[in-house]
Amino acid sequence: MEESRLDTSHTGEMIDSVAKVLGREVKVYVSPAAIRDAEPTGNSRRPEDDLPDDFYEFTAADYAALQANKKEEIHLKTKKIRDREQAAQAARRAQRSKATIRVHFPDGFVVEAVFKSTETIADIMELVRKTITRPDLSFYLYTTPPKRPLKVLQQNMIDASFTPGANVYFSYSPSQAAEIPLEGPYLRPEVQELRDLHKLQEAPSDNGLQTLQNPNDVSPTPEAPAKRAASAKSKPKWLKM
Repeated sequence: MEESRLDTSHTGEMIDSVAKVLGREVKVYVSPAAIRDAEPTGNSRRPEDDLPDDFYEFTAADYAALQANKKEEIHLKTKKIRDREQAAQAARRAQRSKATIRVHFPDGFVVEAVFKSTETIADIMELVRKTITRPDLSFYLYTTPPKRPLKVLQQNMIDASFTPGANVYFSYSPSQAAEIPLEGPYLRPEVQELRDLHKLQEAPSDNGLQTLQNPNDVSPTPEAPAKRAASAKSKPKWLKM
C-alpha cells in the first residue's frame, strides 16, 4: 500500500513538473486502433430478428395507449420537471465555458488539454509548440473530415465550435515534413513519459478501508444461552412429556 502511495505521489510530481513548462496540465495517451463505421457481418443476428411479425403491428389499443400517455405527460409537466430542465440547461451552458481539445499526432500519440472558451486557436498552437521535439519547424493543425486547416488563429473556442470538446490533428508543413519520420517521435521525451499516468491518478486508491460486507454473507449472531434457557422454561409441562 505504501509503495502504491509513493507511485501516485511520483506520478503527480511528474505531471505537475511538465504542467509548469507547458503552462497547463495535459493528458497523454495513444489512440486505440479502432475501425470506425464498421458494418455488421452477414452472420450476425439482431435481437429484433427473433420477434414475431405481429410485434410490429400498430393496433387501435396501441393508439389509445399512446394518446393516454401523451395526456399523462402533459399533467406530469410539473415545477419539479421544469426545474430539472433548467438545471440541465445550466449544465450545458457550463460545458460551453470550456473546451477539451485532443491533439492527434501521426505516430498515434494524443495530447489532451482543457482550454477556456475565450482562449483561441493560437493558444492551442502555443501548447503544441511546447510539446513537440522540433518547435523550430513550421507546422499546422487541422480538423477532419473534411480536412480544414485552422488558419484563423484569433478565433476562440466557441466561434470555432470546439466546445465542449474537439479533435484536431497535427502536421508539419509539407516542405519540412521530410525531416521528421512518419513514425516519430513527435513529442518531447518528458511529454511522452506522461503516457497514461493520468489513469493512475484517476484510479480509486486503497486507503485501507474495509469493503462493506454483503448482508447475505454476514453470519447470524448466535442466540444467547440465557435466551435459549428462557425459551425452554416457557414450554408447557404437557409439551415436555
